[in-house]
Amino acid sequence: MIASRPRILVIDREYFVALEAERILTEGLACAVEIAMPRTFRALIEGAPFDVVVIDAALMTAERQEILQVHHQAGVGIVFTTLSSSDHNRFSGFAPSRAVRKPFVDQELLEAVRNALAQSLRTA
Repeated sequence: MIASRPRILVIDREYFVALEAERILTEGLACAVEIAMPRTFRALIEGAPFDVVVIDAALMTAERQEILQVHHQAGVGIVFTTLSSSDHNRFSGFAPSRAVRKPFVDQELLEAVRNALAQSLRTA
């Protein structure tokens, strides 16, 4: 169930990229954003409920994919970020998730997160 102020977790190996995502999301949505580096991903995602996870597709290891799959099946929306257009269809197990190109276009990231939130509402 999504709170009145959705919680979004942004994971990227580049802190400034994560900060840019946070800026876009907090300016465009009434949400709370938390930033995680790859080394803190597991503790953060397992320690608090999030409505959407925004993650760099290049960070997807088998372990992270398994963890995200469990959360996705429980209703957490997933948005992948990528430098490569070849990643757009790479994670079919997370449908209807989508990939957003970096550097971000504000409206594209906002639309992807809004869609992920809407999907979370349908599965809640």
